[in-house]
Amino acid sequence: MDAINAFLEPILSAIPNILGTVLLLLVAWIIAVIVRKLTFKGLEAIHADQRFLSWGVAQDETDARGLLQTIAKVAYFLVFVFFLPAILQGLNIGGVMEPITNMFDKFFAFIPNIIGSILILVLAFYFCGFVRDIVQNLLERVNIDGKLAGLLQTDPEEGQTRSKGQQVAKGLAMLVYVLLFIPLLTAALEVLGIESIAKPIVNLLNTMLAAIPNILVALVLVSVGALLAKLIGDLVENLLSAANIDRFTKYLNVKEDAHSLQLSAILGHAVKAVIGIFFLVQALNVLQLDVLSQIGQAVIAYLPLVLSAIAILCLGVIGGNLLANFLRESTGSKFLANTVQYALVILAIFMALDQLQFAASIVNIGFMLIVGGASVAFALAFGLGGRDFARKQLERLDSKINQKEEK
Repeated sequence: MDAINAFLEPILSAIPNILGTVLLLLVAWIIAVIVRKLTFKGLEAIHADQRFLSWGVAQDETDARGLLQTIAKVAYFLVFVFFLPAILQGLNIGGVMEPITNMFDKFFAFIPNIIGSILILVLAFYFCGFVRDIVQNLLERVNIDGKLAGLLQTDPEEGQTRSKGQQVAKGLAMLVYVLLFIPLLTAALEVLGIESIAKPIVNLLNTMLAAIPNILVALVLVSVGALLAKLIGDLVENLLSAANIDRFTKYLNVKEDAHSLQLSAILGHAVKAVIGIFFLVQALNVLQLDVLSQIGQAVIAYLPLVLSAIAILCLGVIGGNLLANFLRESTGSKFLANTVQYALVILAIFMALDQLQFAASIVNIGFMLIVGGASVAFALAFGLGGRDFARKQLERLDSKINQKEEK
């Protein structure tokens, strides 16, 4: 009898634990079924299947609903995972689940941080979107795209048709959205409290926030530079056109039917490019981009040489054409006119290369060789062509000397 009691006592003492465990399993199953149904219905209510299709996660409606069911099943089994430590504890084998229990304790302790971070992100999305819509509506109400197009002398209707909307207004509104969202995202990451993940991202976002003022100043500089370049370039072009400088365009060897190419337009675009380069380099300095800034400063330092070389070439070509036309009309010799014209053009090319400091020694030596070769060729041509004339003159001189000696 003692042996039977010793055998039955552990079993009878374990019955309450077993019944409690079965009850926990039943409660876990009921809650899991409810959570699965609520999860599936909730995903259907927010049209998650349509979002999966739009994101490309699902190929068709069947795949989308299969994903919804999969998510619901995951929620179903998560409920059992949450109840698992208590179930095993009821069976007096909780020591096996001690690591998992510690993990769940840490997870539940971390839930407030997750909820706070999610709330901040949700509020950030709604708040930033609300401000973005207000800014975009205000900019569209004042028709900033049309005013900017009028200032730049472009067709606003064509620009709006091409961009399908108020592109400038949308861009500025999105810029405001990003500027507001970055600090809120930083706050959400700090609330999350994961140092290994949040700290590098927060440092990156802080660096971006610190760079935003410089970026805004650089954008203002580039915008002002583009505006001034447009205004001053158009002013220079109109003044030169009024001074009738375009009449010299025909001396640049441009076809007569090339009406789009005018000397005033060329100079106006050159002024625009120079002013734009100045403001662009200054914007790079503000952004503290040292390499690009040094390149821009080198370009500005070399710019006077380029402009002077272009001026020399233009003057050489125009002067050569003017002088060639004058010689054709006065002497009627095309050969002489073309020779003088090409000589001036070649001289202008070598002067421009020397001004650009482009292999100065090679350019100078090449120019001297060309001049020397032309001189030798001229001397040989004159000598060979005037041989008979020289012989007659020498014979006449010799006869005069002989006559003087006879007297």
